[in-house]
Amino acid sequence: MIFKEYNPTSEKGSCIARSLSKAYNMNYLDTKKELEQLANYLKKDDYRCEEVFENSLFNHGFSILNFKTNTLVKDLDLKKGIYVIYCYKEDFYHLAVIIDNILYDRYETTLDLFTLKIYGLKEKIWVYL
Repeated sequence: MIFKEYNPTSEKGSCIARSLSKAYNMNYLDTKKELEQLANYLKKDDYRCEEVFENSLFNHGFSILNFKTNTLVKDLDLKKGIYVIYCYKEDFYHLAVIIDNILYDRYETTLDLFTLKIYGLKEKIWVYL
């Protein structure tokens, strides 16, 4: 896996909107606004809570993948597709995106975090009638 910097904002605590903007191929501010609206709908104080970002992922076609938890991000083999990684180290929790085995994030140190959940974009199947 390789790292490429992706940092559309200088806001602190922006990893959720930042990662999802890359995963959804959306503007950062539009993604943040969508998350804030979803938080309001779910009656949550902050769009950064797990229930909000997980619902957003499901709404955008992602599902939770089965994998061995506590795997280092750098040891994941996610060669093809779009994945959102919920990861941690000690009491620090983080969201990052991997597209075709490239980690897009603000800092390369994300590679040394442990995975809690992996969300993968469901493959779209086109039916021609």
